[in-house]
Amino acid sequence: MVIAIDFTGSNGTPTSPTSLHYMDRTKPNQYQSAIQAVAQILLNYDSDKRIPAFGFGADLRFPNMHGLSHCFPLSGDFNNVDSVGLPHLMQLYQSALMNLSLSGPTYFGPIIQQVA
Repeated sequence: MVIAIDFTGSNGTPTSPTSLHYMDRTKPNQYQSAIQAVAQILLNYDSDKRIPAFGFGADLRFPNMHGLSHCFPLSGDFNNVDSVGLPHLMQLYQSALMNLSLSGPTYFGPIIQQVA
């Protein structure tokens, strides 16, 4: 299993309650709900529980990565792209969201190449 999260502007501004990335303190956002639903099932078939986690379509502000990227590890480190289990994956998603601005366009090529 590999996770690739769409951080393009078409998801709406994360500070707006209508955004798919909006962080509400009382409930998971739509991406968190989808990640959790899919990962809970697929992790049952994954022996090491390691999930390569990427994002695309964002303007990055990670310590070692800046600018528009159509393929970046949620960890901010291409030498360490795996999350270990669902809680860690959710933590990486939330942390990545704090280190980027939604941008675009939606371009899947780099993610597909990375995974292949």
